[in-house]
Amino acid sequence: MLWHERTGPLLVASMNAYQLVEAGNMQVDTDPLSLPLTPRMELSADGVLYMNCGDLEADVNVENEGERIIVHTRSRLVDKDQRDPPQGVVHCNTYHTFTAGKIMLSFSCSSTPYDKNIRIVLPVISTSPEPVQIVDERTIHIRKEKTRVTITADKAIVRLPTTRDRLFNFVPGLEAIPLAILSNEAVIEIIVTG
Repeated sequence: MLWHERTGPLLVASMNAYQLVEAGNMQVDTDPLSLPLTPRMELSADGVLYMNCGDLEADVNVENEGERIIVHTRSRLVDKDQRDPPQGVVHCNTYHTFTAGKIMLSFSCSSTPYDKNIRIVLPVISTSPEPVQIVDERTIHIRKEKTRVTITADKAIVRLPTTRDRLFNFVPGLEAIPLAILSNEAVIEIIVTG
């Protein structure tokens, strides 16, 4: 979970596929547009979803450089059974750089025949009453109660469709604005101001 003292949660992880682990204590998710909340790279090929956040053999390294923390992951796009796409392995790298003033998220996948079908998904935690402003194709503002969150990217950002104004995920029980970049690489910056 990425938590900011003025916004609360900004990014979180969730189940990759919602399952009724405790059926008596959990609600059925009937939303046809439901998505996991984990920021990720994904590929849909032949009706199968491959995600880097599902790779059980991912390598994670953390470096502290003074005021910066850098989390680097090396992973593959895999399906729920840890299989690679039919046309071969797709390697992925992420660099998440955290400083006092901003968060930089860098995503990239190796070049493959799937390049046009890979997307970067960034569900940003935001409750329904929070206004969203699309500044331009690469910049979005979310007005929180005490601050503003600005999301910018080096490529166009699209808002994925939702059944209601926000996507709701039962685990962890949060609303989000599902954003995506339709590319196999991108750099995203998140700044909290005001």
